Amino acid sequence: MRNLKNLIKQKIIIFLLDLGCFLNSPIIAACIVYVSLSKSKKIRFNKNYKKTAIIMHRANGTDDVESAFLHYKSKNKILFLERIYLKTINSFFTQGDKITIHQYL
Repeated sequence: MRNLKNLIKQKIIIFLLDLGCFLNSPIIAACIVYVSLSKSKKIRFNKNYKKTAIIMHRANGTDDVESAFLHYKSKNKILFLERIYLKTINSFFTQGDKITIHQYL
């Protein structure tokens, strides 16, 4: 059930990103990316943080970050972002180019 909710949420976010790109509205795309940022329950950070780090999900990258902050609080706020959202924005603007997506992400 949880995977179904995540899949529906991901499809809605991708649709809204496509719509924002089609309308050439970077504010819509930025708001959708901002809404799609998520925190990890395993990483604790101070309430008075100065910087925010955005980490894109990779195969085992999130596990490494979570294990690094397992025993102490982070000084910075750490958020996670799915890679598919940036790929969607990038592929919309590079449709006619011969540059592959792997050169960007």
